[in-house]
Amino acid sequence: MEYNSNASYLKDIKHLTLLEVDFYESILHKEELGEKEEKLKNYKKNMEERLQCGDNIVFLPLEYLFERFNLDLFQRYCVRLSLMPELIGGFSCDVDFAVSSFAAIYHRDMFEVKKIELLKYFEVNSILKRVFLTTELYCPKNRLLESLQSSERIKSFVIDGSLFSNALRDKAEIWDSSNYKQNQTGNIAFDPTINEIQLKTLEKAWTEDADIFLLYGLPGSGKKEVIRQFCRRKNLSVIFVKEPSEGEDIKVFISQVNTEAAISQSIVCFEEIRGIEEFNVYLDKICTRCFVISTNENPNYPEQKNCRIFYIQFPRPNITACIKFWNEMKKFYSVDSQIKFESIACKFNLNFGEIKEVMETAEQELRISSADDITEEMLYRICRKRKSFGTTNKKIIKIETHYSWDELVLPEFSKDLLLKVCSHVEHYQKVYEEWGFLDKFAYGTGVSAIFTGAPGTGKTMAAQVVANKLGLDLYKVNLAGVVSKYIGETEKNLQEIFEEASGSQAVLFFDEADVLFSKRTEVKSSNDKYSNMEAAYMLQKIEEHKGICILATNYYQNFDEAFKRRIKFIIDFPFPNSSYRKILWQQVFPQKAPLDKSIDWEFLSDNFELSGSNIKNIALNAAFESAEEGSEINMKNILKSLKNEYDKIGKHISKNDLGQYYLLLENGKDGNVYEMD
Repeated sequence: MEYNSNASYLKDIKHLTLLEVDFYESILHKEELGEKEEKLKNYKKNMEERLQCGDNIVFLPLEYLFERFNLDLFQRYCVRLSLMPELIGGFSCDVDFAVSSFAAIYHRDMFEVKKIELLKYFEVNSILKRVFLTTELYCPKNRLLESLQSSERIKSFVIDGSLFSNALRDKAEIWDSSNYKQNQTGNIAFDPTINEIQLKTLEKAWTEDADIFLLYGLPGSGKKEVIRQFCRRKNLSVIFVKEPSEGEDIKVFISQVNTEAAISQSIVCFEEIRGIEEFNVYLDKICTRCFVISTNENPNYPEQKNCRIFYIQFPRPNITACIKFWNEMKKFYSVDSQIKFESIACKFNLNFGEIKEVMETAEQELRISSADDITEEMLYRICRKRKSFGTTNKKIIKIETHYSWDELVLPEFSKDLLLKVCSHVEHYQKVYEEWGFLDKFAYGTGVSAIFTGAPGTGKTMAAQVVANKLGLDLYKVNLAGVVSKYIGETEKNLQEIFEEASGSQAVLFFDEADVLFSKRTEVKSSNDKYSNMEAAYMLQKIEEHKGICILATNYYQNFDEAFKRRIKFIIDFPFPNSSYRKILWQQVFPQKAPLDKSIDWEFLSDNFELSGSNIKNIALNAAFESAEEGSEINMKNILKSLKNEYDKIGKHISKNDLGQYYLLLENGKDGNVYEMD
């Protein structure tokens, strides 16, 4: 009859051990042994038969440990004795009892010799000491006096059936390849070709003599997923181990990890190791091959004695890999079928871990919203929030992007160039990666543009329209505040801006770019030298940046020709002519604004040369004037505001300029301003 439960098995273990103890006491008292020896022999035989009976025998933790660690007869006897206090209250014994009783029972003819040999089993690095017995009762002066007690982990495994250590529960997790399911987003079996190069490298390295496999790269680049894929192929389990708590004994911690790895037959993976000293301790104490995951982009740990480290780099994934990953992720969420993940991947420089977090956040939002599926707008908003600057740098200001393409009043050739700027972002993956242009143009693959034109012609508005069309944030950088008179300070300011921008994927809009990019001067002093160096450094950072950089200037003619050649787009913003001014006048007022039907749009656009910015100011001031009067916005309010705008920009307005409308203002407080020239 086979064992039908672990409890019945432990009951037999307890009884067998008691028979052995009773037999040993009979030896000590020189009692008749025949009957007891036969009883002990039969009981052991009966247990062996029960263990061997049946194909579907119940899982017996103690037998599993005996086989897993290949324990011999004496080691098994010691483990059984160490568990007796848990099975029988009041039972206790020491090493001397274990050695003496075993030697007496099984080696009576070589009692003293065998007793000395058995003491070797209790050396510090023995399997009994490392795994099965508690180390708290270690007695270096007299090993025989050490109490024989089972370690907490062995007790919980054998008696309580605990499959994972309570001591490690908050610091480690075991991952079993047999439970690698594709219907749980927390443990998704992604397409292995996403990190195909790293996976193949790991498989090749495994066949060599490496002991430590160090996978390094930015967080979320797929290191853990490659380990899972590898272990799934090899039918291995892995324990992912976090760093121990502050002040915790690393050696004790590693001992617990070793025990757990041995019990579960798992590979250990340390998710991060702080410094070289900790690294040395970890690898000196770990008993098997292991993985180490590092977010250090350039780790350089010292080679260990008799231990080879194999490095596997995980660079930031390219857009093609990200598109594939987005499409893998959408299988596990309720997603709008119209979402263009290719477009999202081109615009946001996310790695695999960040993409997963975006989808998880979107799913959480979906639960509390009225939407049926995750929408494209939802994903764009979450991506922008994840990749925002988050800076307190006063030289950088976030600009809200409310303007749409239809509101932009520009000549067609300028609009076409703006569309090409957007196209370079939206089709980056197809041109550079799919068509192979990245191999030919590995440097300067970002988008750079100069917006040139007089003040108020729409340069800032156009930057907002581009950012809005692409679904990206827009940050305005005032170069006048970046440039410093102190040597090296300008470069430092630029470095900070571009470093933060590299992770934000925002549109960078540099206002007053002529401050830095004016024509290079002949070097007559150190100031001239460093001024030229600052401009060259700025251009270098623009070419290194993989996002969009827009430089706005009112003085394009002052730009150095060498700088112009290295900018991809030069877009002119001409001063609006009469026909464009008419469109600006008609578009500037919101649909809800109460407009008088007699407003003469032709007259306003033909007679007053104003920029789009001037027209906006006039419209807003006229609206407040009308609100104060309690009237519709009319020609009189507009002309009064127009006169104020002219005064502000230093222009003169005459009675002749106002034509038939001068009577609307003749009773004002304007004196002889409206008299004919």
